[in-house]
Amino acid sequence: MLALLKEQHICSPAAIFVGNAQNEARGEAYDQAAREGTLVQASQHIIPNAPESMLRLTRDVIDGKEQHAETLWYCGDDVAAFLQALRQLPLREKDICVCFPFLSNALAHDCGWDKGAVLYALTQPYVIDFMDVLDTTARPLIDYPVSDFFTLSSFCAGGFSDEEHNALEPLLQRYWSFDLDLKQT
Repeated sequence: MLALLKEQHICSPAAIFVGNAQNEARGEAYDQAAREGTLVQASQHIIPNAPESMLRLTRDVIDGKEQHAETLWYCGDDVAAFLQALRQLPLREKDICVCFPFLSNALAHDCGWDKGAVLYALTQPYVIDFMDVLDTTARPLIDYPVSDFFTLSSFCAGGFSDEEHNALEPLLQRYWSFDLDLKQT
């Protein structure tokens, strides 16, 4: 994560959320939860399969629209305070989500990743499926549960035009080479 910052792929401000993870419902269960007003709230849970919800909460905290997020550990653009918050994280004791709503121009504009980046460090593996913005049918991104992953988020067809030349792959390979699985929906 620090290498992503140093190489300016992601930008501050950042938010760190700590708590218990819970996947968002999918399909008919999602529709029913939406009608009943019982959808999982990012202000109360880390949501592994909905990075857009975590990024929306981040933007709301930054903009002062959300002041009571139970999961908020840190939010701001002070690098020293961010590093201190990282050092104090309860890794493997609690589920953690680090959100960067702003990306480099290359990622945000050239590649279309316009919503930000999210890094998860979870206490147990979760199945990661992402939902189309216009449909509640989840499309599996990977076919096995994961506990640590990095994702870029977009509502308008973000992607690397040439997967062979993914700008982040060398950096990600350096840190996750033993378990690197690059997927793009």
